[in-house]
Amino acid sequence: LEAVLQTRRALRGLADLTAVAVPRLLTGVAGADNLAMLRDAVKMGAAVVGGCPDLDPDPTGYTAAVLEVAAEHGCPVDLHTDGDDPTRLARLAAMAGGLRPGVTIGPCAGLAHLPLDTATRAADRLAAAGITVVCLPQG
Repeated sequence: LEAVLQTRRALRGLADLTAVAVPRLLTGVAGADNLAMLRDAVKMGAAVVGGCPDLDPDPTGYTAAVLEVAAEHGCPVDLHTDGDDPTRLARLAAMAGGLRPGVTIGPCAGLAHLPLDTATRAADRLAAAGITVVCLPQG
């Protein structure tokens, strides 16, 4: 992170570089140290709290931890998820709704594999919660 922040300063005026803190695990005993490092990364200058909840044994707990840290510091959130579980997406919408400056999820390629009515309901819930969905073009 220190190198990224130094590079961001060196490129000021030439390019915009946003540091995103992305921990691997955040729940259970294995995640306790990572949660502390995530908080430290934001204090150091990471502008966005990110993550991959699908890789944690407790995706809901992971998402809750990311949202909590982001809310504490007023940071946006960038979560990487396949988006193939409409129940998990609905839970995310309920948890993240109203968080400002905002929540972005992607690549959500799994939405394309859901029945159209299920994907539409999931997309409507995410939109109502103010969650931005960024999809890969091939998705």
